[in-house]
Amino acid sequence: MFGSILMPIIAQLVGIAMWTGIGAAGSNEAKKQQQTSQAVSAAYSVQSQPSQGESQPKAVPAVIAQSVPTSVEQRIRQIYAEKYSDNFSMQKTLIEDQLESYRYIERWTSESGVPQDVFNKVKETYAQKYPDNYSMQKTLVHNQCESYRFLQSYTSVAGVPNTVLANLRQKYAQRYTYNFSMQKTLVKDQVDSYLNLHK
Repeated sequence: MFGSILMPIIAQLVGIAMWTGIGAAGSNEAKKQQQTSQAVSAAYSVQSQPSQGESQPKAVPAVIAQSVPTSVEQRIRQIYAEKYSDNFSMQKTLIEDQLESYRYIERWTSESGVPQDVFNKVKETYAQKYPDNYSMQKTLVHNQCESYRFLQSYTSVAGVPNTVLANLRQKYAQRYTYNFSMQKTLVKDQVDSYLNLHK
């Protein structure tokens, strides 16, 4: 099996998907995560039509997908048949991963430690951003939920005045509402810098 077949796993290593541009105020860490997100997004990008001169894509045999609507399965199959027209192992791996991720997302209606309205907003955001990429949705929603829980518990740091930490958390919560991964990254970066400056 080619190493590239493991592409869905790459998405699981992504810490953050950016909802908005970082701008000049963003830290180096945030910029690196934006680039990583863009790279993963490109890896899953859809080439809707074969380029001129290419033959029509060949399809891998039908994948059994109970509980997945036919239209969804057909769309997933089409995406990877077009993208990897002569790589049936890749098609099979990615199609199965997307179908399983779709089922997971459909069952995933709440998350421990995350308010329902917050969870719903995060899911909706990535469903709109990656409408045909359920693996990406699953990975990024998980990351946002984990980051949300972290931020809720990140109320004190040895060596950092509570007022400083509270102000940092408030600033980035206002700037990146519902992007808890970004908030976490930037707050931690600021805290590390503060500690370094006050050794």
